[in-house]
Amino acid sequence: MPSEVDRPRFEPAEAAEVLAQFNLNKVTKVHEYERGSSQSPKLLVEADGRAYVLKRRLIPGKSLERAAFALQVHQAAAAAGVPVAAAVSLRHGHQLALHRGESMYEMFRYIRGERYSLQTEQAEAAGGVLARLHRGLRPLGAPRAARLPTYHDCALVRRAVPEVAGTLDRLARDSPAKAQTTLGLEDLLRRVLRQYEESAGVVTKASPIGEECILHGDFHPGNLLYRGAAVRCMLDFDAARLGPPWHDVANAMLQFASAPRGAADASAWDASLREDLLRSVLTGYAREANGELHRPARGVFVSHLMIEASVTESIIPLARRGRLGQYGAVDVLSFVDRRINWLLAHAESIARLVAEVVR
Repeated sequence: MPSEVDRPRFEPAEAAEVLAQFNLNKVTKVHEYERGSSQSPKLLVEADGRAYVLKRRLIPGKSLERAAFALQVHQAAAAAGVPVAAAVSLRHGHQLALHRGESMYEMFRYIRGERYSLQTEQAEAAGGVLARLHRGLRPLGAPRAARLPTYHDCALVRRAVPEVAGTLDRLARDSPAKAQTTLGLEDLLRRVLRQYEESAGVVTKASPIGEECILHGDFHPGNLLYRGAAVRCMLDFDAARLGPPWHDVANAMLQFASAPRGAADASAWDASLREDLLRSVLTGYAREANGELHRPARGVFVSHLMIEASVTESIIPLARRGRLGQYGAVDVLSFVDRRINWLLAHAESIARLVAEVVR
């Protein structure tokens, strides 16, 4: 991850110039807000007795279309009654983003809320709000900007696996003091890729027939704020894309049923999933979807989707940066390997859960 030295930041003159373009009156306080992606610097702004978050994102080349689409998704979600932070328009006109060169600036109301604490009621509410999002985004159709691959049967994953070792070699040459152990790396990569391929095959054969919709694409506890058991705000639509609803649902089950990874040593991470939380997420979604979530031909399909999601969320960052946060490649892949084994061992019990909930 970027160090504090190379983390992008706002320059004072830049912040003043950009803030002047948004529809605020008296700005009283501005300070850095280091949350979310380290590549998108943010400021917490106090103005007119309220708090706002100003975000700068880099949009080189064709990324502008994607950035505009993410904002469109945010607005469509708000119109559909999904709880999101209100966007602030520019002072002149009704645009919700300011473009400067290869940068785009957006401002949203700052929402105070509680974080997910592994309560079954919170997990059920997460499933319900995800179903409302899927339904609320239907009017957007299938625009070109939404046509990106999901984590299922993804060529990016296949390309990333052999790149991990090369990235670690390059980092070791550039910074010998930060060199990682690669003992066991080759075997781990081989096992993880083999299981990814097998799971992709199972998912492809067992996928239920049904319409695609626009997915959140990165639905996890860090992108929800709560008030008690109720979802107060859904965040971050940058990964929104077109795909089968189950791709979001299975990933949501995975993310909300996982134990927190607070341990400094990745070898201590718990690879199991809480089955009561798996049930709660799916129950919340199925109830809100009201029969629109189709049962898969084989219930084990869901476990194999979760395997694909687990591999994807780890392999791509490792190929790019050689680490996942502060954790080295071998430690992360060892955890993924243990998570895969747990999902395979519990595939039938998860299949029974799916059959009970999705009628």
